[in-house]
Amino acid sequence: MKTVTFVTGNGWRHDEAKRLLSGLHVERARITLAKGDSEKLEEIATARVLDAFRQLETPCFIENTGMYLESSEAFAGAQVKQLLQELGPAAFTARFGGLRGVTRVVVAYTADGRSVKLFAGENSGSVAKEPRGEQGYGWDPVWIPDGFERTLAELRSSKYVVNMRLLPFLELAAELRGTGFEGVFESHVTVAACDEAAFAKTCDALGVRALLISLPRGRTPRQPMTGAHHRGSLQEVLLVVHQLARDLAQAGFEVIRTKVEAVGPHRDLPLTDDVAARAPRTNYFEHHAKVVLPSPDSEAEVSRAFAELGAYLSRGAPRADGVELRFVTLRSWGLGQASADARFDQVLALAARLGLPLRNRAREYTVYDSALDVDTGWMA
Repeated sequence: MKTVTFVTGNGWRHDEAKRLLSGLHVERARITLAKGDSEKLEEIATARVLDAFRQLETPCFIENTGMYLESSEAFAGAQVKQLLQELGPAAFTARFGGLRGVTRVVVAYTADGRSVKLFAGENSGSVAKEPRGEQGYGWDPVWIPDGFERTLAELRSSKYVVNMRLLPFLELAAELRGTGFEGVFESHVTVAACDEAAFAKTCDALGVRALLISLPRGRTPRQPMTGAHHRGSLQEVLLVVHQLARDLAQAGFEVIRTKVEAVGPHRDLPLTDDVAARAPRTNYFEHHAKVVLPSPDSEAEVSRAFAELGAYLSRGAPRADGVELRFVTLRSWGLGQASADARFDQVLALAARLGLPLRNRAREYTVYDSALDVDTGWMA
């Protein structure tokens, strides 16, 4: 699995990069880089990433940002930060509030310190009349992207599917992965607790299934999410899935996770433990099956039995026929396909010994998971 270094002094930017580059190892380096004397983002980014490579001698990337307003004033990222620090968000919005413009980012990557690849993104919008929101950094509290009424800071966890970094970081991820996965994928976009009827209606309008998964415990016990299948390259699918996430955010839902799983045969599945062990924790095999409980009272006992094998129960929406159906999920980190399948065979054998009918068995490999911590507290 590729490892790349993001040169940034901003921990929030690093966290955002790790989320967008899920499936890759993204390390962070804090070093002083030459500022450059150009006003062009591309030229500044190129000079700075080459400087970074000279110091680190490892593949690395940097980003350079700018805000361009109708007033024709333009500021590079460090200058915007300095201006916000000098004026404060309130004075900044008092000076620029209501002006339309565009924020731009150029991501520069070099693998050898000689050639540089550039990936650019932008976000049209306007400056808020007053700062709003407690999340984010930089101009997040003062920038309202087109199509939204909230600032980036108010978008909270949805910000990563809305901001200007999404496309260039996905393009960088494709560059780092090389050929990557191609075939059939399943995707899920999870939103925070919401009006579930409104969520189902929105999903129907967007052409995806609305699912509701309930966990018996954990940080996020109730998880409304979409369900959809796709065919193509991972890069193509990620673009579609993140557009869906943006549509949900625009409809007023708080997106907390995007997840893409490789379904069926894929040439890049890790077949051996050695290969799987080199993947980040956001890549893992996941086995599922539906299990029919003899009664609601049996859930605790069945749950304890599966948990001894590292498998955990969840449930979907209640069934009209009264059947007590649960999902049993087994995740395998650092194991190749054969070893992961062998673990699930133990789960199947346990179900047989307990006399529990299983339906719809499936194996998937998670290739992109933007927020694995959403499930914190569910799995031991």
